[in-house]
Amino acid sequence: MITYTYWCVEKGYARNAGESVPGDEWPRRARGWVKVMYTDVFLTMIVYTVSTLCFYFLGAAILNQKQIDPDAKQTLTTLQQMYTSVINEFSTGALASWAATGFIVGAFFVLFSTVLAGAAGGARLLTDAFCVMRLIDPADYPARQKSIRILICVSLVTGTTMYSMFTNPPLMLMIASLVSVVFYPALALGTIWLRHRGVDERIRPSKPTTIFLWICGLALAVISPMVVLYALALKNGWLPSPV
Repeated sequence: MITYTYWCVEKGYARNAGESVPGDEWPRRARGWVKVMYTDVFLTMIVYTVSTLCFYFLGAAILNQKQIDPDAKQTLTTLQQMYTSVINEFSTGALASWAATGFIVGAFFVLFSTVLAGAAGGARLLTDAFCVMRLIDPADYPARQKSIRILICVSLVTGTTMYSMFTNPPLMLMIASLVSVVFYPALALGTIWLRHRGVDERIRPSKPTTIFLWICGLALAVISPMVVLYALALKNGWLPSPV
């Protein structure tokens, strides 16, 4: 949700729309690219929602039933078992024999692309933070690019070092999720603020879009800290376990 904006600016819709200029041509072009972006986001939301629900259902139906808990170095093989057990149960022959290999290949591409996107997005986010703090001149494009390259290298080295030290993917995933939960309220409220303070009057969203933005933004800002409190309450025994 955070790094997508950098794609819009650097490689996608914002660059094709161009800078805001007086007249009618730019609003027309910008509205066209905004419609494309709406379609992109809507289809992405459907794919992510369906795939996430499938992942949760598989975990609940297979891992929870067998009392299997992904732990440390066994995380990948445990998740592999979650997917391949379904394929092996309902298929035979070549598909069943290649299920495990297919999962490993797919997992490699998913994790590799996630690492690259995370490093690139995080480096840009920190560089923008340095610009806000006036550690880097926002108008100095070469300095910003240099900062991004350095931070990408630092991010990859830090991630590799952390994994070598902990060797516990579930723990690292929980830490990353906690950081995301801290960011989500700021992201939601910041988006609402930009809607009313940072958008050109000529291309402002419609009232229904604004209403849905407020609903989603407030829900994200409220639910994220509530999830953290709920998880802490379960972990410390303040609430009865739902299972």
